[in-house]
Amino acid sequence: MRTGTTSPTGLAPGLLAGPASAPAEARPGPAAALRRKIEDLEQFAYVAAHDLQEPLRMVAGYTQLLAERYGDTLEPAAAEFLAFALEGARRMQDLVDALLLVACADPDQDTRRRTSSAAAVSAALANLMLAIEESHAAIQLGNLPEVLADPAQLLRLFQNLIGNAIRHSSARALEISVQGEERAHDWLFRVADSGNGFVSPPVYGLGLEICRRIAERHGGRFWVASPPGAGTLICFTLAKG
Repeated sequence: MRTGTTSPTGLAPGLLAGPASAPAEARPGPAAALRRKIEDLEQFAYVAAHDLQEPLRMVAGYTQLLAERYGDTLEPAAAEFLAFALEGARRMQDLVDALLLVACADPDQDTRRRTSSAAAVSAALANLMLAIEESHAAIQLGNLPEVLADPAQLLRLFQNLIGNAIRHSSARALEISVQGEERAHDWLFRVADSGNGFVSPPVYGLGLEICRRIAERHGGRFWVASPPGAGTLICFTLAKG
């Protein structure tokens, strides 16, 4: 079953609160206070992700160096452990890059443009080529219309969803399908796989939380549409306006 760390839905009482003695008329309203909290959390996410880049590059770089120089001299078990460490470092780098992509996006600036969702999926599949080959996953692509989106964020959204399906599946013959459709006011996309499915209720890890954030920044929604333990169907929409 897929598990992960639930993203916070609330904030600690008193976070960023002003002095208790401040007059009521000087205190920000609920909407302004919430926006300030969100901005502070986004700034924290950016700083944390930015500062993690360099140590992660060092871990990945030296692990890769160990594999290249001494991989042939290691026992099979040690070589496997080294491969796991390298893959873990690469995955962490990928998550940090995704977090930076979302944290750096200016919510007040519209970076959307006419974008081919088919091209975004193709780029995501190219980035995941090794994982797809190792898992022997079969990818089925349906209708993938042109949409109004930030190209980099759309690519990240598809890459996270497809990569998540591969990582959390133990199926020997994993099948992943990606398809979209144009509707009156938005575009609807479905990403389905024949893997293990979610626990109940679904728990989002960082990768899926980033996907949800991207969809919402595009005026859309993001949700799990499959019952627990019966494969996975994730849907999201992108607004036209």
